Parts: sequence; structure tokens; C-alpha cells
Amino acid sequence: MAYLKGFFLHQKPLGIPRDKIYMNYSVDVLIIGGGVVGLACGRKLALNGYEVGIVEKNEKICEETTSRNSGVIHAGIYYKPGSLKSKLCVNGRLELYKYLDERNLPYKKCSKLIVATNDDETERLINIYNNGIKNGVSDLKMLSKDDIKKIQPDIFAKKAIFSPSTGIFDIHDYTYSLLKDFEENSGMLFLKTNFISSKKEKNSFKCDLSFNESDNIQLHAKYLINASGLNSVEISKKIHSNYKFNLKQAYAKGTYFSLSGKHNFDKLIYPIPENGGLGVHLTLNMANQVIFGPDVEWVDEINYHVDEVSKSKFINSIKKYWPDIENKNISPNYSGVRPKISINNTIADDFLIFGKDDHGLDGFIDLLGIESPGLTSSLAIANHVSTMIES
Repeated sequence: MAYLKGFFLHQKPLGIPRDKIYMNYSVDVLIIGGGVVGLACGRKLALNGYEVGIVEKNEKICEETTSRNSGVIHAGIYYKPGSLKSKLCVNGRLELYKYLDERNLPYKKCSKLIVATNDDETERLINIYNNGIKNGVSDLKMLSKDDIKKIQPDIFAKKAIFSPSTGIFDIHDYTYSLLKDFEENSGMLFLKTNFISSKKEKNSFKCDLSFNESDNIQLHAKYLINASGLNSVEISKKIHSNYKFNLKQAYAKGTYFSLSGKHNFDKLIYPIPENGGLGVHLTLNMANQVIFGPDVEWVDEINYHVDEVSKSKFINSIKKYWPDIENKNISPNYSGVRPKISINNTIADDFLIFGKDDHGLDGFIDLLGIESPGLTSSLAIANHVSTMIES
């Protein structure tokens, strides 16, 4: 056993000081990225008996995409039938509810309405409904204007899709439960640790890591998984340059506003989707606060600045389905950035999970473009990755 000074776990492992960890210079699997997908993959592989390490560049887990979204458990309605998003979202939703029940973690199956406010949107709504049915979301119902008024009287819509299996949950509780499972099965989490590069040797990857931007360490791993989200293209290019297409990271920033005061909502309200997102929707958090967002703003770099500038745009979007928003007070809350992927200058509309057949590196799994519904799909993504390794 080799002593790697400076490495430390997010939670104190039994019998080992917080600022020290004993470990081999090699692991079975090294995962780059300590967001929800990296944690879910690490947990699954650790449960399967692999020695797994996760390297995370930040001081805490899940500080980026995972913690900056709506916290919605998606049903799997929107995505192209047969796509990874459709399959992994539907399966992931079932797995997620099961996991939350088994761990007694908080969630609300509050349901949602996808609303059409004019004739053009009504036609698109029917297409969305049919798409959801094709994806295996069998509990959807189409509601009339009168039906909508009975269950959400403040909402204006001509028609709506009712999705009873949509819910919300506590992301913090979920991710720390994944971490607990991971560590209890000998998983090792290395925080403030950057992945520098790797070289494929005969039976393993020789990986160069940097702890706290100072200590350089080499680690060998039989399998290497890129789950680095917003940095996934940068990390991928540090590992290989074998793709036969032009791969770029694209950033779609989304801002959220919150409602002050009382409200009458007990369901999520979604408009017809827009380019790059699902439209400025009305969601609830576990404290029953109304949150609006996200919008879509294409940006060149990651930033989470939020101000009042987009307030009028939000109000104009929301009042199409909730006219009374003009008489309410909303204020900026937070923002997030979706890790979109551009392939040959076209934004990919699906998860990209690449293996040896795509890049030629045996043992390397490249997870790219894991945006929404990545949170809902996280356990199913982990199952998919595990199958790729064990096949």
C-alpha cells in the first residue's frame, strides 16, 4: 500500500485521518468528475466489486451542473424515441423513485402540466403527447381547457398534457446518499484534484493528476471514465484525439427567478419547448417555493452571474400561461449552464456515450453532453456504463 499525502475524502473514512488516505497507486476504475453522474457510476461499479476512484477538481461534490437545475424528476416525454435520452430517462425515473423509497429520501410526485396557449401550440402539444407514448410514458392524459381550470385555476391554456409521474426531490440528499453508498463500498473520492493527462499502456491508463494545483501524482487505472460535464470535451482531448468529427463544448446558460409570497400551485407548469430547452417553466422546490426558469442564453464561457436584466423577458414568457404574473413579485435566484456538445457545428440532441468502437481506446468511456435529463437518468446511465465495462 502506498501513502499519498494530501489526498483526502469528502467524508472521513473509518479509521483514517481526514487529510490522509492510504491506497494503491492503481485502481480498477478512475472516474473524472464528481457530479451526480460520476457519483452514480462510481457507486454502481463499487457495488459490483471494482476498486474505484473519483477525481473532482472542486472542494465539494456536485458544485456545478448537478446543483444548478430545477430538481425535477422527468417522465421521459420529449426525447426522440429510441434515443439514449428517452431510454435512460424512462428507466432512470423508475430507478430513481425506487432508490428514494428504499433510502427514505424526500420527494414529491407532484405531477406537471405541459400547456398550449394557442392553436399552433395545440398542434405541437399533440405531437409531444404522441412522442411520450412512443417512449413508454403510458400514464399521460390530454386535458381540455375546463379540465385545466379545475386543477390549476390560475393557468390559461387551451389544452394540456397531464404527467402524473413527474416529481421533484432533494438533490443534496440524493447525491450525498450516492456518496455514502460509494464510500461504504470502498470507493475513494479525491477532491481538489485535477486530471492532467493520461497515456494508454498495454493493460491500463497511466494518469497524471494534480492535487491542490501543486502535488503531482501518477495513478494507473484499467478503466477510465470521463464524466466531467462542463469540462468533458477538454478532458476528452487530453485522453485522445481519435474522433473523426469536430467536437466542441457549447454552453447554454439558464437563469432562474423565484416568486415572493403565497401561490395556489401544486403542480409544475411547462410551456411548449423552445430551442435548447424546455421553455421558462414554473416549478416547485421541496419548500413549496415557486421557481421560474431556466431560459436559454448561449454563452462563450461559464459564468453564473444573475441580475434583473432578464426579468421582463421572464414575465413576458410566463404571462402566456399565467397572466397574473404581471401583478406578482419575482426576483433573480440562481443560474446554471448546460453542457451542450457541438459535433461538426451542430448541437447534439442526445446523450453521447462513446466506447472503444467510437475512439479505439479499450477501457475508456467518454460521457459527453450529459445535460437534462441527466439527473433523472443518473442511475440508468450508471447501469449503462457498467454494462459497457462488463460486456
